[in-house]
This record gives sequence, C-alpha cells and structure tokens, in this order.
Amino acid sequence: MTRAIAVLLALGVGIAASDARAETFEEKATGAMKIAQLDELVWVTTATCDRGDDVINRQCRRVRDSRLAELEGKPLLVEASPTLFTVSPWNSAKKSAQVTLSGCLACEGIAEGGKTWLVLATAPRVDDGKLSAAPISDKALPFASDEERTKFAMAVHAVRVELVVELAKKPRWQLAGKDGISLDVLAYRVVSPCNGNVVLSAPASGSVPPNPKACTK
Repeated sequence: MTRAIAVLLALGVGIAASDARAETFEEKATGAMKIAQLDELVWVTTATCDRGDDVINRQCRRVRDSRLAELEGKPLLVEASPTLFTVSPWNSAKKSAQVTLSGCLACEGIAEGGKTWLVLATAPRVDDGKLSAAPISDKALPFASDEERTKFAMAVHAVRVELVVELAKKPRWQLAGKDGISLDVLAYRVVSPCNGNVVLSAPASGSVPPNPKACTK
C-alpha cells in the first residue's frame, strides 16, 4: 500500500483539520438533533402558511414556528449524499489530486411553496454565470502516480458523509435567479464504511465500527 493511502486509510487518521482546542467531531456531534430529510429544514424556514383557510393557516404557522424555535441555534446532524465527496483526476505536473467535499447539499433543489429551494452548507456564489457553493473542504493530496490515485479513489468510492450544522442566522437567500437556504457547518466527517476509517474530518475524529457488508468484492 502506498504512503498516501496508508496514511488516509490504514491509520484511519484521514485529512483532519487542526484544532487548537483538541475538540473532536464526536464532541461536536454529541447532543446534535438528527435531521432525516433536508425537506424539513426547507419547510420550517420558507413555509408561508397562507394556502388554506384561517384555521389551517394558523395551525400551520403554530407548527412551523414551534419547530423553528426547536431548531434555531441548535446543532443538527445530517447525513449527506456520498456524491458530495470527490477525487479529481491526477495532475501529472503536481503529482497530486484534489480531494473535495462540496458545500451543495441539495443543488437539484427541494420543492416548497411553489418554489425550488437549494440547500447549501457554504456561501452561494456565481461561477461563469452559474450558481454554485464553495466547497466545505478542498485539499490537494500527493500521489506518485495515476495508479496510486486510482487505488485511493476506489478505496473511498462509497463513503458516508456526516455533517454537524446549524441554521444560518439568515438562512434564506436569492442569487442568480435561484432561491435557497444556507446552513453553517460546525463539523464534518467522511467515513469509509467498509473498514470504518475516517477519510476526511474537521475537527479530528476517531474511526467507527466497520461494516463488512459495505465492502465491495
């Protein structure tokens, strides 16, 4: 096994951001409320509650406001799509590849109130006239060869992406003709379920129990 893959996988250290307080992902996630679907965050921050009669609208606003009060300022645990984590092609000149965790949690959008809302974990931006999200993490990893990079990419092709987030102070935004909501990332972790090793995290994280069923044959 090559040095880069050994460091990232065998040792389970991953690419961990430094933290002067030695705080861990596990500590950040402790007590965080698990959010099963991003739809809930879209609804609670954007619902107008004006499509029914007075009774229904009042009930809707009461439920919305009550749930929003429960979520605001609280750490929330979200399991994001594994497609957020990507490994770029090998750069032969630099002998490296970019390992990126996208900030676009739902760039296909979630329908609510007659609009389609994007969900971003970073600030929205416009690149070449197209709306996108800044990456949560974007690091260059050294690989001596394209083969080494390919082996690493194959080893981490089916990851689990976990985020500890909270609703932004002003979650709703509109940019480049798109509507969306923003979350603030408090911590993140990318895990290889097969062996339980952490590929990427900030702050640092310990390994998790392996799941042999997640291993590719």
